[in-house]
Amino acid sequence: MNRGCDAGAAGRGAARGLPVALLMALLVPPAAGAGPGGGPFPQPEGLAGGGPEPGPLRLSDGFLLAPYLPFEAVPSEPLPAGRWRLRLELSTANTFIRSGSVQVGLEIREGRQPVDRAFFKQVEEIAVPGERLFLVDGETRRGALRARRGLGQGFELEVTLPWAQLGGGRLDSAVEGFHDLTGLDQDGRQSVLHDGFLIFLQSAGGETFLERPPGSGLADAVVSVRRHWRAADRPHWRWGAAGSLKLPTGDRDRLLGTGSVDGELQLDVSRCRGRTCYHGAVGVARLGSWDLLGLPAQWRLAALAGFERRLGALSALNLQMTFGESPLGGLGVSDLAADVYQLSAGWKRWLGGGRELFVAVTENVIHFENGADLALHLGIEQGL
Repeated sequence: MNRGCDAGAAGRGAARGLPVALLMALLVPPAAGAGPGGGPFPQPEGLAGGGPEPGPLRLSDGFLLAPYLPFEAVPSEPLPAGRWRLRLELSTANTFIRSGSVQVGLEIREGRQPVDRAFFKQVEEIAVPGERLFLVDGETRRGALRARRGLGQGFELEVTLPWAQLGGGRLDSAVEGFHDLTGLDQDGRQSVLHDGFLIFLQSAGGETFLERPPGSGLADAVVSVRRHWRAADRPHWRWGAAGSLKLPTGDRDRLLGTGSVDGELQLDVSRCRGRTCYHGAVGVARLGSWDLLGLPAQWRLAALAGFERRLGALSALNLQMTFGESPLGGLGVSDLAADVYQLSAGWKRWLGGGRELFVAVTENVIHFENGADLALHLGIEQGL
């Protein structure tokens, strides 16, 4: 959730290397006898006999200004040839970010009031010279249907069809209540209308002002191909590589897509022993241009480090940290260009019959002005 101040540059630099350092500690080359696996990997001790599928949480943060290809961890277990796995997931994410002078302008107002262009004209009079003003307030509700199919020899194909709704949402009261309970700064939240929607952004490419919720519709679909490996003499290790394409199926004028194709290559590794698994991933993406905000095509580096602990026979707890370079650096706004860090915690429950349930929460950390304030996730998977 938003904090009253940002961490220092030295702190951000040290934290930036943490997920990558943890990942590199896991990335030990497999033995010479490694090869592709045509079926499930041998289950490590304590993970055999059913239970949730070992693997990191697959989550999207839902930030209002990020309709790009999301960096998501991939499953660590391959599907046997001809087998399907369907996944339905729902999430809601609350975003409230503002520049420093906008916060000052909000906090000197009395009570909750609408925010219009006249407000930003007044803020320009007190703004620091050269400061680019921004205020982004709203929520993203997202649903997605994923279909995975095992192709044999460790290969998988997955298609993701997402549906998104952008608007004011319903989480503002809960977020403000949490801030009051913990003593965190509201950052001007209590001077805007509850559950409202607004995007105001001054960037190198001009000014963007959106006050009408874009509504809902099909977002950009994603197609992925993966290959999994195992080392014959290291049954506790799982390796994988994936290539993904995001297709411009969403309406770019309603923030449901960028109107461009994105592509990513990703490597992942998991090590499970006893009741504990460690997960890591690193991805390099080529993001297409986004004409609405005047952003050119660019490269993005992202990484993940995660921990998973089996709780009894039927459930597991996941904790993971995700790092990513911000795709908004081209806007010329320093706060939006900072690296993105997200901490997620989730619980998975095996329901039997090839069915698995998960719930999770995502919180932005380290830097608080270029990611969703809070995201809640719920999903169910079914094997066929």
